[in-house]
Amino acid sequence: MQCEIKFLDIENIHGVRESLVRLKEQCVLASLAERKRVDHKMPTNMWLSSLAATGWLEHIRLILRGSYKIVKSLTTGETSVLVHCSDGYVGSASAYRVRALTTHAHMP
Repeated sequence: MQCEIKFLDIENIHGVRESLVRLKEQCVLASLAERKRVDHKMPTNMWLSSLAATGWLEHIRLILRGSYKIVKSLTTGETSVLVHCSDGYVGSASAYRVRALTTHAHMP
């Protein structure tokens, strides 16, 4: 029997929460600017830079990448997968939940 350990590099719940707070702040600022009809709105490239700086999209990317790895392992052979997170549950649990959504029709 062969065993592999693969790390998904997803931050713990505290890092994800901080990123979500920064994302919400960016959205609130953009919303307030829109309501006040500010003539000098933030250019799109600045908005995208601000969005990237929140780290939120990176968290989503890592969760989706982890889900892909789980699905690939389960669907390409006779492989079992054990998902474990030692510090905060948000990353590995989220990756496993996305796996469940993507393979629901194919697996029990």
